[in-house]
Amino acid sequence: MADKSFGVKELNLLNASGTPTVTSPNNLNLNANTVAISTSCTIGNNLTVTSTTTSANVNVTGIATVVNFNATGISTIVQPADSNPMANWTITNDSNSAYRFTGPGQSGTENNPNIYLVRGHRYIFRHNATSSHPIQIRFANAGSAYTDGITYSDTGNNRTTDGNNLIFNVQHDAPAQLYYQCTSHGSMVGNIYIVGGPQVISGVVTATTFVGNLTGTASANAVLTGSTNNQLVTVTGANAITGESTLNYDASLLNITSTTQGLGLRLRNTGNEYTEMRFDAARTGASSALGILQGRWNNSNNVCAIYLQSGDDTTNKDDGRISFLVHSDASTSKSALRIEPDASIRLPNDSQKLQFGNDQDLNIWHGGTNGYVDNETGSLNFRTTSSNTTRVTIASDGKITTSYQIVNATAPDFSFEITQVDPSNTVNQLGGSGVGLVFKPATNSTAAVGAGIAAIKPGGSDTDTTSDLAFYVSQNDETLDEKLRIASAGQIGLGGANYGSSGQVLTSQGASSAVAWASLAVGKFASYAVVADANNTGNQNAGDFNTGAWRTRILDTEISDTDSIVSLSSNQFTLQAGNYFIVAWASALQVNGHQARLRDVTNSATRAHGSSEYTGNGDYVTTKSWIYTRVTPSSATAYELQHRCQTSCSTVGFGNGSGDQWTQEANGDTYCMVIIFKEV
Repeated sequence: MADKSFGVKELNLLNASGTPTVTSPNNLNLNANTVAISTSCTIGNNLTVTSTTTSANVNVTGIATVVNFNATGISTIVQPADSNPMANWTITNDSNSAYRFTGPGQSGTENNPNIYLVRGHRYIFRHNATSSHPIQIRFANAGSAYTDGITYSDTGNNRTTDGNNLIFNVQHDAPAQLYYQCTSHGSMVGNIYIVGGPQVISGVVTATTFVGNLTGTASANAVLTGSTNNQLVTVTGANAITGESTLNYDASLLNITSTTQGLGLRLRNTGNEYTEMRFDAARTGASSALGILQGRWNNSNNVCAIYLQSGDDTTNKDDGRISFLVHSDASTSKSALRIEPDASIRLPNDSQKLQFGNDQDLNIWHGGTNGYVDNETGSLNFRTTSSNTTRVTIASDGKITTSYQIVNATAPDFSFEITQVDPSNTVNQLGGSGVGLVFKPATNSTAAVGAGIAAIKPGGSDTDTTSDLAFYVSQNDETLDEKLRIASAGQIGLGGANYGSSGQVLTSQGASSAVAWASLAVGKFASYAVVADANNTGNQNAGDFNTGAWRTRILDTEISDTDSIVSLSSNQFTLQAGNYFIVAWASALQVNGHQARLRDVTNSATRAHGSSEYTGNGDYVTTKSWIYTRVTPSSATAYELQHRCQTSCSTVGFGNGSGDQWTQEANGDTYCMVIIFKEV
């Protein structure tokens, strides 16, 4: 057959529609130094590259879809570069609250998911979470940046920003847990767990099944003997585990049984630390048992217990109490002692006694209505100081004495007694039934010589509802005579019920006689105050005076009030309860007839009218209306000085200023005044 080969330098398929096809009945061989396919190439069956020498490269530029690929005659495949990542994730965000990851193991829908990485692998995180959420790898939530093996886009701030990559080359010594977190929003945070290399497990590992043998030689394997259901086991030798017949646990109770003396539970700490036994219960009510230490007799009857209980604050559950219970029989128990949340100690039962002494001679108890201290032998002594000095003694006959003494060179030493006073006793004549204190000098302890203070019933009857305080002294005899009395209403009496008369005062009668009531000549008034319209300077007239109604005069200055008997506000002066004599005046000019009055504003009443005065319209003659009156307010009362005229006058109706006559000083013109005298 003739040779049909031909040479073509370049083959172009021009203006071809559809898909141009090059067809060969057998093989189509392309034999060239380089065959370059620069666009997409689809090979439906096999592509065979055969070479008798080493082909350095097979280059495919563009996109090639290969169904099957066989390479023969190739001796070397180039290893991938160290920078190739094991996985890529794209980071997005859910507003300002969370990151989301799209990549291996993550669908991009979970907020702040856990990320799992392997030591010795490289990962790329593509940041697409907007410029508002730079990401950083950290040691802890809100902690410092982790940088070992990490390439950030913003190296100066150790963070990666929007549109950039965070490359994590996980080091061999990377920690087991890290965190990713937004540097602007703390809530955008999640866990990164790192595995690979030896895994160390500390604590207790629970396995539902175990397959295989224990490591080590057969002689070193532990052997379990003597165990039945619910028994706890102990190590009794190097390779021996024994079930304890007296120690069992049935998932709710730990039981220890023995016939050995001193059986119990011991907690020992060999270091400088404490041990603890804790009772924890989810109770909802107050005074509920959280834990009970129970005493039982012969495993049949509970006979005593210590209750650890909740307190009273059922909201915060932060207070508690302890109760000690005893049984008097199998069916009767009582709380014998209780420690309350405020640390007070209570004996909660009536007639329950706190007993002291070998024979219980001293008892403190409460009978339901009254409290008692029973000292069945001898005296009851109260001691103070480190030397246990007796300060107060209650003798068996009820007498109370004290050893207290005044440390003073000019004062005598006294004991004191508290006694029930008998009105018929001529030695202690207190003028009525009562209780008193008697002070006796030590050298006259057998006689009623000394002094006394008594709370007495002045009527001498037990039915009296009032009491007086009386003071007694002795005058060279064995009687105590009353010299001074403070009665129930606060009266002071001399020698009994001598209260004097109203207005009298106590006066000294010299060194040898008692004080006496006397009348003294005293003034009528105890204090005074002056208020006025006096805050005027220069050519300042008093103002318009218009007819037709009562006009309130200005009162803006307290000229004098040394005892603060008056308060001034808004042209009103206020007086407290008491008796007052008031003198007031108000000036007027060119208003014809005029008159002032004192108005009780609090009670809407007029208390006094002033004198009727006249100043002719057009005349320059100022006249004053005067008020003289006495007021007796029973409580705080506000008053006004009011004024009325016949004819209106502007500018100077209330008075003409003097500043146009000479240079006026401050507060130089006064146009009305109220003088208040407070009675004794």
